[in-house]
Amino acid sequence: MTTPAFPIWDLRVRTPLIELRPVREAEALALVELADQGIHDPDTMPFTIPWTRQPLPERHWNSMKFYLGHWAHLSPADWTLCFAVCADGVIVGNQDAHAINFAESRTVETGSWIGQAHQGNRFGYHARVAVLTLLIDGLSALSAETGAWHDNPRSLRVTERVGYEPNGEWIRGREGVPTKSPRFRMSPQRWADVRPDFEVTIDGLDGAKAMLGLEWPGPLGP
Repeated sequence: MTTPAFPIWDLRVRTPLIELRPVREAEALALVELADQGIHDPDTMPFTIPWTRQPLPERHWNSMKFYLGHWAHLSPADWTLCFAVCADGVIVGNQDAHAINFAESRTVETGSWIGQAHQGNRFGYHARVAVLTLLIDGLSALSAETGAWHDNPRSLRVTERVGYEPNGEWIRGREGVPTKSPRFRMSPQRWADVRPDFEVTIDGLDGAKAMLGLEWPGPLGP
């Protein structure tokens, strides 16, 4: 089913293992339920905002507002593409991409998580490959950036496996404590060298580009 009134909802990115699907109400509810089953060890905190520690029902309410609010506030000047990571029809995690003034900066920040029950199955790796294919090949991003806390080895391993280049380090507050956060960057030149050889397909790109104010005919210059 197409959604001509809001065509970005038709955006799909598929690898042989997963599909990225825009988070609408059904996907948001599934992600809320998935988070209830656990994302990380209770003694750790992989997120900048410790939302997984919020009590219920506030966490449910805030999660739904977070997911659905992205579409309400989407504009070419400030957008977040919020995807559910689906494997064999089951939602296993979340993949986001956020940009401000993307048409000028062509820089985007990504973040993701996979439910604890589904970790170790390469879903996170495929989600990263899918979103980079969308951003660099589909939307002509010149810099796709990401980061993780220094003590989040699972996320750092996925970043290394994808092939990001180191991009400095931030010191950021985590639950009131200054904490190191290594930064990483993927450029089109680097992506051409490290992209995997499996097929990644994108559907609904034209509608998405129109809503994001991106209607250039192809990749822009350096």
